[in-house]
Amino acid sequence: MSGRAGIAACAALALAACTPTPPSADVSNLILVPGGMQQPGNPAVIAFGNDEPNILQLTVQITGDTPEGGSNDECGAGPMTFASFLDDLTLNFEDGAFVGWISTDPTIPIEGGLRPGQPAPPATDVTYSETTLGTEFAQGDGIYGILTEDGSQIRLMWAGTQCFFR
Repeated sequence: MSGRAGIAACAALALAACTPTPPSADVSNLILVPGGMQQPGNPAVIAFGNDEPNILQLTVQITGDTPEGGSNDECGAGPMTFASFLDDLTLNFEDGAFVGWISTDPTIPIEGGLRPGQPAPPATDVTYSETTLGTEFAQGDGIYGILTEDGSQIRLMWAGTQCFFR
């Protein structure tokens, strides 16, 4: 882990330690959108580009979960750090800014209505392509996904910058 990534991870843990944790983690106060995240009933987007410590603190408050951090210096987009919440939501950061999310959680709402675990969407609703990652699709609004190996269900979805190796 690089020095900067280590500092970011320590800052995230320090912020999480200062935040009271509700009795159980809850994703019902979160909606994933093409440009970041939202809270239900609040039109403001927690947008890509926002400062990593602030996003981490806010996400801890929203989910009630303490993130597990990581980093990868070899991403195609450049070195990235990651914060995983509830084992199924990962937030991506580059140069200290929120740049993307990945979800495998079928309970977190995603704008457009699709979620991991649902049946593969019809080709009339998305654009499909075959890549080295498998069958990928685009909703057309900046949200993407990958199907399970057999092509029957959505395996994961994302928006923004990712560290996928194609």
